[in-house]
Amino acid sequence: MLNVALARARREELGLTQDELAKRLGIQQASLSRLESGEREPRIAFLRRWARELGVEPSALIADSDAESAGDGQPEPAGKAAGQ
Repeated sequence: MLNVALARARREELGLTQDELAKRLGIQQASLSRLESGEREPRIAFLRRWARELGVEPSALIADSDAESAGDGQPEPAGKAAGQ
């Protein structure tokens, strides 16, 4: 799963519009919009290019599904079952 919040926040920190970043990446603005909304998942090669343009490691754009399921973005403490 993609860390869409980070991708969008980093683009905004860089002062780029979706259209500007999309042009740098060689895609349409609508395609970037779908990626940033989580509607689409990128291929690995594209993820690397996108991360490079944002100045982050590709792994930073991959959301930790375990952390997301905890609800607060933090992983569950060791030994604690979800919902307890």
